[in-house]
Amino acid sequence: MYTGWDEWFLSCPDSAGSLYVTEKGEGEPLVVLHGGPGGDHRYLIAAVAPLTQHFRVVLYDRRGCLRSPVPLDRVTFQANVADLRALQEQLGAEKIHLFAHSAGAELAAAYVQAFSDLVGRVVLVGPPPLRSGGDEEERELLQQQHQARVAFEKEKWRQLLEQLGYDESDLGKLPDRERSHFYRMRDATLFLRYPERWRDNPVYFYSHEVSMAVGNSMPKEYDFVDALKKHHGNVTVIVGDHDVVDLGGRLARFYYENSPIRLVVLEDAGHNVWIDQPERFLELVREALLG
Repeated sequence: MYTGWDEWFLSCPDSAGSLYVTEKGEGEPLVVLHGGPGGDHRYLIAAVAPLTQHFRVVLYDRRGCLRSPVPLDRVTFQANVADLRALQEQLGAEKIHLFAHSAGAELAAAYVQAFSDLVGRVVLVGPPPLRSGGDEEERELLQQQHQARVAFEKEKWRQLLEQLGYDESDLGKLPDRERSHFYRMRDATLFLRYPERWRDNPVYFYSHEVSMAVGNSMPKEYDFVDALKKHHGNVTVIVGDHDVVDLGGRLARFYYENSPIRLVVLEDAGHNVWIDQPERFLELVREALLG
């Protein structure tokens, strides 16, 4: 999978540690931001590898994540923004394009807000809500979508247990390999429209502690949606219509329809849309980044 990819370590600007970086391709830098925010970059390789024909594609594990160990008390949202700025400086790039998945969209949007002149085109895939507060209509929609997600997750869990003939009490007794496969299948039922493709979804390394540290250090009030709408570069948002983060794309439509942002709600796709609809996804991303 990593054939032809260069690997190196970026020193954190606050000397908290080093971040693992991998890159491939030539041309303008396209920096890829993974989700979580306590996840790792590897699951996105398949999504962006074809773009190495057009860009210098750069992925990294954010601070505290798998290959980038940093003390937990040095993991903050603002530190992630500073790390991305340090990465851009090391790349020697006057401008970078951004590709962000899931919670990576929070970092991408915050970077646009802070350094809009240093950012070119932006692609956000399956983003969470990117602003706090909101009026009564927005708060009601957020609540409805949260309830829909909880119900969706419970039903998918029930269906998977039924499909495999397991009770919850059986899970602790499974052999390690079988139990690992079960939880990969469980992730696939949540993130893929076609969970039978679970083997195409790499193992995802996730730190709940890192995710909480980042989430708890976000600004009390923020409006990254407004920053994206004001960004001078092209911004594209891609959401699967079966994305557990925003079922039916209702939040995405609320935030981005009738705005300068291009919104695509991709039919028959879940949170990891490049696995469900690879050809259409690649077509959309190329349009967004190449024009």
